[in-house]
Amino acid sequence: MMVAPRASRKRATKGSRPPDQHPTEHGSVSWTLSLYKHTKNKHTKTMSHNAPTNKTWEICFALLLAAAYAYILAVFITNQHYRGPYWYFFNADPSYAFLIGSLGLANLDGTHFTYHPGITPQLIGAAVLRIAHSLQFENTNIVVSVISKPEKYIYCISLTLLALYMITHATLAFYTKKHFKCDLLLQLCILATPFVNKYPVTDIGGSEFYGFTCESTTPFLMNLLLLIILATYHRLTTKDSTAKNTAAISGVLATIGTLNKITLAPIMAFTFFIQRNPNAKKKWAIAAAATFCTIGLPLLLNINIFIEFIDTISKGSGLYGSGPQTFVSLDNIIDNATAYATNYYTEAFITAIATLTICISRNTTKRTELTILTYITLAQIITTLLVIKHYQPRYLFPLNHTTPLLLYFSHKILHEKISPKFATSASLILLTLFPTFSIPKTFQHQNRTSTEAQDITDIYNIINSNPDIRSSQHIYPLNNSSQANALAFGNAWARTPFAKTISEAHPETLYYIYGDFYSLVGQKVETANIRGDLYIFGPTLHLKNGDLKKLNIDVIYRNSSQFIAKLSTPLNSPAPEINGTEK
Repeated sequence: MMVAPRASRKRATKGSRPPDQHPTEHGSVSWTLSLYKHTKNKHTKTMSHNAPTNKTWEICFALLLAAAYAYILAVFITNQHYRGPYWYFFNADPSYAFLIGSLGLANLDGTHFTYHPGITPQLIGAAVLRIAHSLQFENTNIVVSVISKPEKYIYCISLTLLALYMITHATLAFYTKKHFKCDLLLQLCILATPFVNKYPVTDIGGSEFYGFTCESTTPFLMNLLLLIILATYHRLTTKDSTAKNTAAISGVLATIGTLNKITLAPIMAFTFFIQRNPNAKKKWAIAAAATFCTIGLPLLLNINIFIEFIDTISKGSGLYGSGPQTFVSLDNIIDNATAYATNYYTEAFITAIATLTICISRNTTKRTELTILTYITLAQIITTLLVIKHYQPRYLFPLNHTTPLLLYFSHKILHEKISPKFATSASLILLTLFPTFSIPKTFQHQNRTSTEAQDITDIYNIINSNPDIRSSQHIYPLNNSSQANALAFGNAWARTPFAKTISEAHPETLYYIYGDFYSLVGQKVETANIRGDLYIFGPTLHLKNGDLKKLNIDVIYRNSSQFIAKLSTPLNSPAPEINGTEK
């Protein structure tokens, strides 16, 4: 590598770069695997690379990108096998709520599912529902079509979100390769992001690559965020005029991300503070406000639901506002912080390194890198503190996508303070930890989920093979796994006017809740009006805690988590009080 003249080196010690040095190098060739050995062309001031070495990295880049997508596809495909249909109870929450909310928007009926606030996934879902329905060339209207075939529509939405993720990640990867072509560590960090999340499959509530949730829309939004960060970084370090509109784009993306889930607000909002001049900040604010007033219209129409939800979870010390109304509980905070450190130890460690780097680097010459690192680290810490109050591992998924950038910018600053070889080696070792831990954890969670899914499958195999049970009236307790329940659950949360359509699609369905019978639309049903053979099935939890003691039932099949029972007593006869309570 050519050495700058003496005068240039002297100026460089005062915070400026040597003349003719590409701003995105920052000396990266000397410490990044020696894959790029380059020389300078004094006439064109561009980079020319050693051809064999450049070709080697091209092959490595393609193989790593292919490996990342093979992993994502494997997770998506095996999820379909291990987790079962989307209407299984642990899958339906919240996929069916988002589906019915999206249907409300697609049918111009609106949605009341604005709790956190979840507008972005419902708008995407509404667009997919409209397109998918039009491509089927059906005579039925969109409401009847979706209610009759909800699984197919959720699968279409899942495929769309998966495609959006892969497209945005590929765009991000090739952007990095083009504009930071000598910075192999940064390229490796971007290629590693699909592997960062150790919990793409969780035991409740969906996952990044399964179903239709806020978490499943987060990955491609985070890819766009990383693209904005790198475009802003490129503009600040090169004065490249082609990236001058990043401020307005950042404002749009920040609003869309926050409308996806409120916990994304800190990491999205930092794109405002990274803008260096008042005019850029003004563009950001105008773009954000315009986006909120248009895309956020479903939220504005039901803003009271969102405010009440935030007020509830803020006052309670437990999950979703439960527990003593003391805002926080020290015991809960300690337990949740321990769970965070246990589940996200790699991310916690890298965040600690980033924090330490900020503390010891006040006099660094890399002011742009320090500014970006400071804002990302602060956003991650704020998000972590918000989530620890009502901790669920999946709520921290967004941080998994920005953690590699923490590692990268920490390295950029530290390698001028410590041995470059040591800094690079340590960074590469930390990068390899992501796939090392993520892949086993992913399939470990899939196996755990598959046990309960298989139990439910066994129940329905028995029902479908027995004509008497199949043709009888079905009664469901709470938390059961049935398509009727999944649709009713989604409709209850989205508060859309589709209850009648759902009830007509599943007429032989009753609920048994806390000692009373209800129709699918929530109307209480008198026992005298219930006739014929009756079978009740659902989680064995209801047998253990006494919820069904008011009924005289005969259990005909039971496995580790599910049961089938026949009601063998007239429902209008006197019965004892319920001793158990629903958990």
